[in-house]
Amino acid sequence: GIVAVLDAASNKGCTDITVLGIDFYECEYLTVCSSTNTKEAPKRSGIDKAPHMKEFLTNQLKKLPDVKFKFYTYSTFNPELENVEIIN
Repeated sequence: GIVAVLDAASNKGCTDITVLGIDFYECEYLTVCSSTNTKEAPKRSGIDKAPHMKEFLTNQLKKLPDVKFKFYTYSTFNPELENVEIIN
C-alpha cells in the first residue's frame, strides 16, 4: 500500500492523494485471531515492522511537499507535515 501511494505521487504525477486503510497493524481487527478470537498477531504479519514503515513513509512524504495527502486511518500515524491530513 505504501509503495502504491508513493508511486502515484512520484511516478504518476498525482497531486492530491487520499489513502484508506493503512493502519500499520494498530487496530485490533488486524490482530485478532479468527479461530481463537484472541489478540494474537500472526507470526508473519509484519507487525514488528510498523515503526519502520511509519518512519519510511514520513521521510518520503517530506520529499513531496507539493502533493496533498489525506489519510483515513485507525493508526496513530501523524507525520505533522503541512501537506498531510490525518483523519481518524
